[in-house]
Amino acid sequence: AEVVGTLLAAKADANAATVDGVTPLLIASQFSQRVCVKQLLEVRAAVDDHDAINGLTALMYAVTTQQTDIIDLLLDASASLSKMSRSGKSALHLAAAEGRERAVQALCAREGGIDVTQRDATGKTALGLALANGHDGCAELLRAPSQEQGLEEEEERRRATA
Repeated sequence: AEVVGTLLAAKADANAATVDGVTPLLIASQFSQRVCVKQLLEVRAAVDDHDAINGLTALMYAVTTQQTDIIDLLLDASASLSKMSRSGKSALHLAAAEGRERAVQALCAREGGIDVTQRDATGKTALGLALANGHDGCAELLRAPSQEQGLEEEEERRRATA
């Protein structure tokens, strides 16, 4: 964190990327470096940039490591909840598919909510991914009362197209 602070104070480009599109914010998020994430966001690092290989954003990396403090920092900086990776999954899809309960809870708890009916590239919702992978805890969170409206609407659409 001290090195990042020194570099940023010297006007280093917070959005400089490797040939694979990896930025300092992606690295800090992937390796759970909360102080570095905070420093980078303070100088307006691009919160929704993604790597060139997997299309993962800083939020997606934070979700896979269940760093709820970093998830909150990124969401406070307006990280997109709907952005998709190259494999066609949002941060919520990744969290649900991998059984990351704390991350699912952090994403679903955001003011204004999250679209639990959003489908991934294979047509599955986060709930469907959680169930398919045996992550009952995530499935329960996605079925929580605050999410019921979206799930009811999804069920209505499914019945209408059946």
